[in-house]
Amino acid sequence: MSSPQASNPASEHRTSVPFEMVSRQDAFPLLSDLYVANIGFWPWAKGHHYVKRRPYPFHSVFYCMSGKGWLEARGRRFTVRRGDAFFLYSDEYFSYAADEQDPWGIAYFRFQGRDARKWMEETGATPDAPVLHVGDPVGFTQRFRELYDLLRRYQTVPALRCAAAGVRHILALMAFRRSLSLPRRAADLHLDGVLDLMESRAGEKLSVPEMAAAAGMSVGHFTRQFKLKTGFSPTDYFIRLKVRKACDLLVSGPTPVAEIARRVGYEDPYYFSKVFKRATNMSPREYRREQGGR
Repeated sequence: MSSPQASNPASEHRTSVPFEMVSRQDAFPLLSDLYVANIGFWPWAKGHHYVKRRPYPFHSVFYCMSGKGWLEARGRRFTVRRGDAFFLYSDEYFSYAADEQDPWGIAYFRFQGRDARKWMEETGATPDAPVLHVGDPVGFTQRFRELYDLLRRYQTVPALRCAAAGVRHILALMAFRRSLSLPRRAADLHLDGVLDLMESRAGEKLSVPEMAAAAGMSVGHFTRQFKLKTGFSPTDYFIRLKVRKACDLLVSGPTPVAEIARRVGYEDPYYFSKVFKRATNMSPREYRREQGGR
């Protein structure tokens, strides 16, 4: 096969883990699941383009800090804008480039390990839909820069562990921010609207049909979408929200448990105590003692 074709602007900042260290990752249990091969960024990448034409052992994640560009994968072209990330699986072929008029500033890392593909999949990105809008350009830019500075200065096992944890953190944040994003289709749930409703009604009863109606969905579709985005059923999430508020009240002052129960929508303090203990493995009074409340 022919080699990749690339044009990398001189402004690239890049640091790589030496191959000898990468090849020894399996010798370190905390690195064998995920390890970073290289990381870098271009503040302004005019003329940047790359075509992958041969197998490459690492997964790659790119984040657009500014400007725009495009990615071609599986016969489709995707526009990449500020706040977008694109995810390139190691066994896929692709090409990408900065826009000629408004070239992107872009950050990236490449990584591998037993859990690497699972982390890619956790973001929701697929080879057919590799571009996600995750927002927060200031925050993500800072996190990429911190990882770059770490590995540029240190090539030690503790530093590699820290870098691996940083990559996990970035990927988890991207997955989280995607879960909160506005719906891309009419059938998708706008999660923030439902969470705002739950917060405003935390001291009351709120049924799943009411939540679904506020979201403009059937109960079944709403429940499936909610669990897909949060990992919990609407009822379980609402109970957890009430318990969290009760925890805050328990440690913030001497308010009686019965009064706290009423404030989070439970008229029966005994039933509230059962719900609380099921969620925390402690009674409200035990929680107050353990957390240093009065």
